[in-house]
Amino acid sequence: MSTSEEVEVAEAIKASLEKRGSMQAVKATLRAEIYKTLAGDSAQEQGAVAADPLIYLSFEIVKEFLQMTNMKNALDVLRDECGLRDGAFDREGLLHELGMYSGPSQVPILALLIDELRARRGVESSSK
Repeated sequence: MSTSEEVEVAEAIKASLEKRGSMQAVKATLRAEIYKTLAGDSAQEQGAVAADPLIYLSFEIVKEFLQMTNMKNALDVLRDECGLRDGAFDREGLLHELGMYSGPSQVPILALLIDELRARRGVESSSK
């Protein structure tokens, strides 16, 4: 296959992925895999940033948001970069830690927090 044929095939594949709406997922997967390859074992050392309880809780809220919005590649990078582990907090544990005892289960906690802050300012809730 000549170079021009390879370019044509690559462009056709790219166009097909974009048309099907898969290109963003492919790019995200590629970025996550490149990060994992470059970070190697040093990624776990970076997890020390999560030693502060407030920062760790913040990461857990972001992790729950990424899980609920099916952003698996971003979640993988976050876990590796911050040293988060599964099972540290479940949804109910996070809500309890934040002093929140209810909320629609299909709405990420981060969105509930935003709604709570907006409600304090008198702005209409978007999760209702």
